[in-house]
Amino acid sequence: MLPPYLFAQIDTLKAEKEAQGIDVIDLGVGDPDQPTPPYIVDSLVRAAHNDANHRYPSSEGMLAFREAVSEWYAKKGIAVDPAREASALIGSKEASSPGLYQPRGQSPCSRSRVSRLPDSNCHG
Repeated sequence: MLPPYLFAQIDTLKAEKEAQGIDVIDLGVGDPDQPTPPYIVDSLVRAAHNDANHRYPSSEGMLAFREAVSEWYAKKGIAVDPAREASALIGSKEASSPGLYQPRGQSPCSRSRVSRLPDSNCHG
């Protein structure tokens, strides 16, 4: 049996505290508070019309995407190995939840492990 979904539990605890009149700072799922920039929406629409995009990628993501991530970080002076240090995730929770994310090939229990977390503001 799967354990309870963490963010559902957090939502329940948040609602209980708010019902008690406690002001809660929501650090939950992280819904956007600003609209998606139009150039991103336009790019998404173009990509949706491409039949090659109508399938699921492998669990590690497309190499071309991971290489693009590496190139983006390189412009900021940060070296990222696309084969071992860049991953395609369905959301930031996968990367920021302790024990759920580590560079490929490294044990989550490794004491020397270093992980880079995603920059959610990388569309600028």
